[in-house]
Amino acid sequence: MAAGKGVWFMAAGCLALALFGGAARAAQEVKLAVTFDQATPMVQAARKFAELWEGRTGGAYKINIYPGGVMGGEKDNLDALMLGELEMGIFGGMHIATLTPGYSFFDCPFLFLDRDHYLRVINGRLGQGMKDIFADKFGLKYVGVTGRGYRHITSNKPVYGPDDLKGLKMRMGQTKPYLETFSGIGAVTIPIALPELFTSLKMGVVESSEGPYEQIWTYKLQEVQTYIAITGHTYAAAHFVVNKAFYDDLPDRDRKLFDECMAEAMEFGLRRAAEEENVFKSNLEKAGVKFTEAPLKPFIERATPALRKLFAELWRVTTLEEIQGL
Repeated sequence: MAAGKGVWFMAAGCLALALFGGAARAAQEVKLAVTFDQATPMVQAARKFAELWEGRTGGAYKINIYPGGVMGGEKDNLDALMLGELEMGIFGGMHIATLTPGYSFFDCPFLFLDRDHYLRVINGRLGQGMKDIFADKFGLKYVGVTGRGYRHITSNKPVYGPDDLKGLKMRMGQTKPYLETFSGIGAVTIPIALPELFTSLKMGVVESSEGPYEQIWTYKLQEVQTYIAITGHTYAAAHFVVNKAFYDDLPDRDRKLFDECMAEAMEFGLRRAAEEENVFKSNLEKAGVKFTEAPLKPFIERATPALRKLFAELWRVTTLEEIQGL
């Protein structure tokens, strides 16, 4: 009798699942790729988003996060995202310079005074113009921005001001704003992919680099650089981008929850970035790195001619004065 009842209940359960669905379906797999280390604030923000969205949708989605470049470099991830081979990606600034060069001031040193200034601009009219191009031209949905921390200069000789960069061989990312502004100050800029930075410093191909504390620490630059000049020459952001077709195909309720969870995760990432800047700096100090103070204003003054040239030739959607006034 008990066995018969068990069979009946199983049959009833299967009928209910067939009629109402949902509970029986497997979680939809979502791939998220990022080139940065799993210890960084942006990957922590991604994990927070996954935890929130998976939970609030009742396990309807399973976000698989691939950190540390295991899915390739940023260009590989960007291409995969546009092709729909990836659903989500996190980027530094390469995607902006590559797809929307007219807005590549969002990945430019010596332009934004601090984190709040940067966030005001990217979350305002100018940022929306860039996001519209992502959606309309490239099938990408820009869904959030969070923090990495302020960028500083590493070197094997102390840097106190712009004069100390003259003739210094510096590693730069492969973006025009960095190459031109640092060249305008007097550095010898050499574009090198981030995974090759440690070896390039060790072999003397370059003598210096720039980046946030988390990049310096997670790429072990403390082993090949003696000094860090505290310049804060820009606020390093992390940009969350999704395949637009994937986003648009989400059920309305899930898309609404996606947006809510993403906003919470971005705030979480900003808090973690602020907290961990101190942790990464302390780690670097304990490793023997020496810090110098290098006020930002003299660097901005020296970089201004290069910035004006970039606005005149490339960033015609706005002006230096407009951004400074926001």
